[in-house]
Amino acid sequence: MSKPTKTFFLSLLFLLGTIQMLSAQTLLKGRVLDEQQKPQPYANVLLLKAQDSSLVKGAVTDDAGLFAFEAIAEGQYLISGSMIGYAPHFSPSIQIKAGQPDYQFGDILMQPASVKLGEVTIKGQKPFIELQQDKMIVNVDASPVAAGNNALELLAKSPGVMVDHNSTITLKGRSGVMVMINGKQTYMSAEEVTRLLENTPATSIEAIEIISNPSAKYDAAGTSGIINIRMKKEKGLGTNGNLTLGAGYGENPRGSAELRMNNRSKKVNVFGSYGNFYNKRFQNIDISRRIPFENTFTEMNQYERKIMWSDNNRINAGADWFLSPKTTLGVLANASIGEWVPQSSGRNLLSGALPGDFNEVRSDNTGGDKWRDYTTNVNLKHAFDNKGHELSFDADYSTNSADKLQTNTNRFFSTAGQEIDVPNIVRTDAALQVDILAFKMDYSRPLGEKSRIDAGWKSSFVDTDNDLLVETFTENVWQNDPRRSNRFMYSENIHAGYLNFSSQIKKVSIQMGLRGELTDALGQSPTLSESFTRNYFNLFPSLSISHPLGKDNNLSYNYSRRINRPSYDDLNPFVNFIDQYTFGKGNPYLKPEFTNTLGVNFSLKNKYVLSLNYSHTTDKITQILEQDDALRQTYQTTANLSTFKNYSATVSAPFELAKWWNTRVNVVGYINDLDSPFNNGDINRSQFTAQFMTMNTFSLPAKIKAEMTVFYQTKMLEGIFQIDPLWGMDIGASMPIWKGKGNLKLNLSDVFFSRRPHIIVKQGTVDVVVDPTNESRRLNATLTYKFGKTDVKPSRRRSTATEDELERVSRQ
Repeated sequence: MSKPTKTFFLSLLFLLGTIQMLSAQTLLKGRVLDEQQKPQPYANVLLLKAQDSSLVKGAVTDDAGLFAFEAIAEGQYLISGSMIGYAPHFSPSIQIKAGQPDYQFGDILMQPASVKLGEVTIKGQKPFIELQQDKMIVNVDASPVAAGNNALELLAKSPGVMVDHNSTITLKGRSGVMVMINGKQTYMSAEEVTRLLENTPATSIEAIEIISNPSAKYDAAGTSGIINIRMKKEKGLGTNGNLTLGAGYGENPRGSAELRMNNRSKKVNVFGSYGNFYNKRFQNIDISRRIPFENTFTEMNQYERKIMWSDNNRINAGADWFLSPKTTLGVLANASIGEWVPQSSGRNLLSGALPGDFNEVRSDNTGGDKWRDYTTNVNLKHAFDNKGHELSFDADYSTNSADKLQTNTNRFFSTAGQEIDVPNIVRTDAALQVDILAFKMDYSRPLGEKSRIDAGWKSSFVDTDNDLLVETFTENVWQNDPRRSNRFMYSENIHAGYLNFSSQIKKVSIQMGLRGELTDALGQSPTLSESFTRNYFNLFPSLSISHPLGKDNNLSYNYSRRINRPSYDDLNPFVNFIDQYTFGKGNPYLKPEFTNTLGVNFSLKNKYVLSLNYSHTTDKITQILEQDDALRQTYQTTANLSTFKNYSATVSAPFELAKWWNTRVNVVGYINDLDSPFNNGDINRSQFTAQFMTMNTFSLPAKIKAEMTVFYQTKMLEGIFQIDPLWGMDIGASMPIWKGKGNLKLNLSDVFFSRRPHIIVKQGTVDVVVDPTNESRRLNATLTYKFGKTDVKPSRRRSTATEDELERVSRQ
């Protein structure tokens, strides 16, 4: 066993030993029963301060309806219980004394929702990290360090999530993550998702849900799981709103402004928002290469400086009509209109076996990308009773268009600095159009008191059109380059159905499901007179079993099979230049990848969690480097590699170090194992990686909340890319102002400017070292003001039918 591996597992043993010692603390115990005196599992229980109803701790009942709160300080408290279909319950005040032994609270008796109880306002705040049976939730609004960041930067701070220099998102070392917005698949390519997230401020986000093993109810896309981003939405009877202003500065400025409004009556709820997000940033990339040539080498040392800025306008509007107490009709309309402008310049110094009389190439790139995304949704939901028997329907139409312009100029110089050859000037004009039509229906029905069946259907119809024109500046005129110009069209229809069954047998909870998806795809290039078709049907089973292990512990097992289809951008043979020796392009012949995942989860005292997972992927979709030794060209593209395995262990544990200091430690260890033929050779690589993250919160005077987050990652393997160790620290603080109607947050991200990956690729004749530097250190300030009525009533959140397809549309 390697030294890093021994260190990691010794740390795990120490952490688990500490968890066991801390578990022997004074408990406040109780039980939740329904109106028939039957125990109720998975009910939410809150411990509140009696003085102001502020939140102290939260818990979820186990399969026997039991809950427990640990290490309760002396004072007076209330206990609140809540369940779907039941009215909230609030207990009389109870007194906890110092040194008191275990406090037996007794039973909380829940009443059906028709029973009206006195209203109690809960002012407590959710923890930053919240663990539930099937997911981990990052409550964004609870963290000062989230302010001023965009959604992509925020994802990188989430436990087990990694965002590399190309904005590729991995979860516990596995790519193929499906990103959803409000439970809807985005149907966007990786590039389009990146741009969407980069232009979404964190202040617009309520929470991030990380679902490692989704059930059959979810689309089968996303081999490493689902990351669902829940956007904020104003709530409350009457009219209310929220105004948020943000500003940040590192080397370049960033700013955002957003207004959200909501008007709710007993018959209709109308809501909308408008936001603008401006972001300017830099990226430096240093690339060193050794390329074989006639028993010697050509050395290339390349330096590129890129400045990028984007300006995005987001508009959302919708309404819900409450046709009856059990039937709701809703409409949604979303628009994202923006511009992304990159400019870069670079130098490529050549030595050794030179391709010509020059030893320096100077490159300049200018470009611009304007996008327009529109989505409309009509939805209907009917509840047959108040016990979860319901039917919902969604119809969606989305259109996404973008115009991508790029001009690349290469000039050639001698050692003396003299320009010695004709410049190579290339410009590209790429027009992208994606149209998506989707329908889905979901049905849920209880079977008795402890069982439930869910069934559903979904059909999506996607048409993409990529028209790429490449021209070279020859003899003082622009001339079409037929070798690189191309029109690529791709159509894909997916029809899916699922059946999911859940039940509780004594103390064992079981959930099993089966999803079937029929895919019919056609790709064609009129320019090249080429086409291909893909028709395949696949079944995706899922299984989850959980049961108590002792009084306050729980053990669960899960299995799922999932698919990751190529993004539309990866299928497009569009060429993106750095210079004539370095570029990227798509691969229209990519196949989908399939992953089988097994997992075991252990929860101790409903607080400490250990998770073990194994996954096996075939036809792994991976970013690779290809090289033409004769032309000295290296380009990045996407390919299928045959076999990829991932073994992972995750530990999450909260600790109260003092009354004013709480911390949560997350440790993720995983092994990536890649075995595949590649370029007339083989790739056989295995790498152990450990990710450590600690999130510390400090309660200071004047209601100031401070936070410090530190993470460290050991060496990582992603496909053929080896990434050296990486670490970083973020600090922040927040405080309420204007009598609680406002909130001010300040933070400094990447305090020591240490998030600088060092990437090594050595495979076959490819010998490349890449050192990218992004503008990761930035001081941010965010001001939020709430106005209007504040008596909160939950508003409906819809999951539309086109979310999965939109994720595969690119946004850079």
